Amino acid sequence: MSIKESVAENSETMVDPQQESQLVELIKLIKKGQADRAYAELTNNFPEWIGKSTRSNTLLFKAVEMGFVTIVEIILQHCPTLLESKDARGNTPFLIAIEKGHLDLAMTLQNKGCCITETNYCSENALHKLSLIKLHKRDIPFVSSIINALTEKNQMRDDLNEQEKWAGRGIDIRNQTGETALHTAVKEDNVKLCELLIKAGADPTALNNDGISPIVYAEANDESCLKIFKESEQVKAAIKFAEENQEIQSRRIERGGSKIFTVMSSIDDSDDDSKDKDKKKIGFFQSKSEKYEIYIDKLLQENKPSKEYMLEQRAVGENKFRILSLDGCGVRTLVQLIILKRIVENFPHFLDNVDMICSVGASTLPILMTLVGYDIDTVIKIYEKTMVKVFSSTSHKGGVLSYKYSSKFIKILATKIFQDKKLCDLKREVVVPVIKIDSGINDPNRRMIPVLLNNIVLKKTNTDLDDNMINNEDLLSDVVLRSFATPGLFTCHQSFVDGSFLINQPFAVAKAFFDPKESVVLSLSGGTYKSYFDAEKYTGAGYVQWATCVTDLFKTAGIALADEFAKVLFGPRAHRLDPKLPCQIDDDSFKDIELLKTIAAKVDLSATEEWILQNW
Repeated sequence: MSIKESVAENSETMVDPQQESQLVELIKLIKKGQADRAYAELTNNFPEWIGKSTRSNTLLFKAVEMGFVTIVEIILQHCPTLLESKDARGNTPFLIAIEKGHLDLAMTLQNKGCCITETNYCSENALHKLSLIKLHKRDIPFVSSIINALTEKNQMRDDLNEQEKWAGRGIDIRNQTGETALHTAVKEDNVKLCELLIKAGADPTALNNDGISPIVYAEANDESCLKIFKESEQVKAAIKFAEENQEIQSRRIERGGSKIFTVMSSIDDSDDDSKDKDKKKIGFFQSKSEKYEIYIDKLLQENKPSKEYMLEQRAVGENKFRILSLDGCGVRTLVQLIILKRIVENFPHFLDNVDMICSVGASTLPILMTLVGYDIDTVIKIYEKTMVKVFSSTSHKGGVLSYKYSSKFIKILATKIFQDKKLCDLKREVVVPVIKIDSGINDPNRRMIPVLLNNIVLKKTNTDLDDNMINNEDLLSDVVLRSFATPGLFTCHQSFVDGSFLINQPFAVAKAFFDPKESVVLSLSGGTYKSYFDAEKYTGAGYVQWATCVTDLFKTAGIALADEFAKVLFGPRAHRLDPKLPCQIDDDSFKDIELLKTIAAKVDLSATEEWILQNW
């Protein structure tokens, strides 16, 4: 049950501002770890109105995150309907408790009768959460109770139709990337959970979205888990079943990924020479580039350009220059694209009337796709799959030793989409701010240079114009990779990094290319959770405290600066749409894609549509 439903059931009136303020203070106490003070306030005279506030679930969720069992118990004692409430990501208190490693609290919630088979919006259940934490011997009964609840049958079924019906259910339910709890347990070297899942009949031949099975992970990653697989009669039976029923396996491959990543390698204890063994194995250890090539070819084959939004030169008229600006915000770019789709549905010629597009960061890829003939629906499909593919696999110990994510997928995708097309081939004006971190060892004035990649300045008009302004011959694939190169997340491309550190509303740095008096601008954001830094927390903060959020500081300040810039330069001719997010969603939070799609579909566009009618 959602918090809104529980509020509707238990109250006909909402709390007053003073009570709401008291609830906010309780949440702050819990965030600060001051459980004793919060507990004292709740026990001395429990505010019965708490269950009537839409912030009640926040109070409960924060208590669960911190592992404050007594506070959780007293809240649920007075507000029992919150037991099945969900946060913005679809996690119940039970799932949150497991994710944070508070298994004692999770057991308390289980004893109170919560649903332990619930999944969140990423199709993750309790076993997916458990696979990410270290289990101890004392946890085995609790984990087993969840497995028993999720398991419909603990042994392989003989009937093919029944087998197909069973696949992907119970303990084998797949998350957003197509992985079962067994996949994750093997990847995370969670030997205890791996053993329990195998004994319970988890399918070791299940394929994720890349067509990889837990067996392949075991062979590639972990000797301990591999030993369990080799010694398990259930695993041997599952492999035999898959080998004898290729029709089922073929259908799985179609759903799951490319054929070269099937499970038919070797869980083999024979004494054959190791070289002979290797010859018998299917080559699932293909390079990442080869794997991406296959996936992208299939993706683009299924999603071809079909529209001609902006393939022709626009004749500017009406003494009006129309600018569309998209922030750089990683996965949250989906919010911008879905909003743009909704606008186009109501105003079919909206994109036809665009004169200039300004993009930064991740938004550059989808925007350039629209400029070479891809319709918005297709762009959204490709971009969503790209975000999952790119951000679901980390590099270099999660970014500690080097950049966090590989840009290989983006590079192959951009090269195949744009081929040899250049900025000068585009029929609408484009401005993409990036930062060149090093002008080169041969430059006598070696320095860092902010660069506006564009197709507007085609040749030098005076001797003072910097060579870096002349980039209309740049390949679109290079433009995408430069714009994607967020420091820490991706490697630099050709010494360029993402320009969102410069400013995250790109129209604000493109002023040299348009006359504000004759222009209108629509600026779209991927959504904001909070646009401030708590003065109470950061007043007097030192280097360590600021270092953790300095990137957000620059971006937040840059957005606020651009807002003021737009008010002065454009007045009512500028419109900013910045949806409010229910929680913090980072640029790489691919697991929040379903949440972002829901948010974008529900954003109120009435003011935006009115502005378009009056100004666009």
